[in-house]
Amino acid sequence: MNKNTVLIAGDSYAADWSSKDNSFSSWWQLLAADYDVTNIAEAGVSEYKIYQQIKSADVNQFEYVIVSHTSPYRVHTNKHPFHRQNSIHRNADLIFSDVEDWFFTSNCESTTSAYLYFLHHFDFEYYDFLYTLMRKEIDYLLQSIKYVSVDFFSCNNYDSSFNFAHIADKYPGTVNHLDCQGNEIIYEEVSKTIMAIGKENE
Repeated sequence: MNKNTVLIAGDSYAADWSSKDNSFSSWWQLLAADYDVTNIAEAGVSEYKIYQQIKSADVNQFEYVIVSHTSPYRVHTNKHPFHRQNSIHRNADLIFSDVEDWFFTSNCESTTSAYLYFLHHFDFEYYDFLYTLMRKEIDYLLQSIKYVSVDFFSCNNYDSSFNFAHIADKYPGTVNHLDCQGNEIIYEEVSKTIMAIGKENE
């Protein structure tokens, strides 16, 4: 383990958006001014791909791990109908609000099949159960690590260090879906928690 190192995994609330908007610093970039941060988060990914991020990383090389967990209702796909050429969302998965928009604005067989799956076959109870299993697997992988879990979705009932859904709703913006003030609030809360965890382990 290297001191003062942080691994960030997760979804678009933690991913690097600097190629899209760098008008102000994101919460994790503010954190990178205090710590040696490695960010492997990706926009639009399901919890399964977040699990894969963590499983593929050597988490024991980091003093802290922060995971931005996603909606339980993202459906895994290896072949996104629209985002494969998008530098930020190239590994994205499917969520109904996006699929519905694309269904009514495009003539794409892949999008149509995804829309019909959500319409006729999607089962909230099943995806809640699957999500819980994946969160438990992530907890297991990080059981010996100083781990901070964050959520930005009010529909998620799994226990986390923070649920910032109210911050995302109050301070929407263009960098990690937050404005400048929202990013600063997230940074301050996560930073205080990391420092508290560090003191507990001294």
